[in-house]
Amino acid sequence: MNIPRIAGSAALGAAAILTLAGCIQLPSPQAPTTTAPTPTQPATSEPVAPPSEPAAEEGAELVDTQWSGAVNGPEVGIDLQFTFEEDGTLYITSWSGEEGTPFDSPSDTWAVEDGTLLITLSQIQEIEYIDLTGAFAPGTTIDLTGTDGVGTSGYTASFTQG
Repeated sequence: MNIPRIAGSAALGAAAILTLAGCIQLPSPQAPTTTAPTPTQPATSEPVAPPSEPAAEEGAELVDTQWSGAVNGPEVGIDLQFTFEEDGTLYITSWSGEEGTPFDSPSDTWAVEDGTLLITLSQIQEIEYIDLTGAFAPGTTIDLTGTDGVGTSGYTASFTQG
């Protein structure tokens, strides 16, 4: 065996390892960092759980409830029974004794916005529709006022649940 050749190969291998070791740097240990608590996140290491239930939509308690009453005004009077549907329409079960009930027209609608109940009754011969509005407070009675599709105001509506 040739000792100088083995020693040279070993030295060359060691030099290659040292050269590569200089190119590859291991990450240096870092101290753990902490963040200051924010107004929405408490200073804790445990994860914050999201709220268990989303906020209820305004007026959601009306869905699937049945109401009856009357709309009275200068142009028309209507005895009415209906249910508030989840899709924002009214399911009309009785309309002044008219035939063709019950029905669910997409243009008979309801909504609650900023504490105000809005109801539109549509397809009313010469006046086209009546828009009714009033303060919404959960309970067993609803009192509204409105204007029809030709601009005549003075409509009142009173409904009771059941």
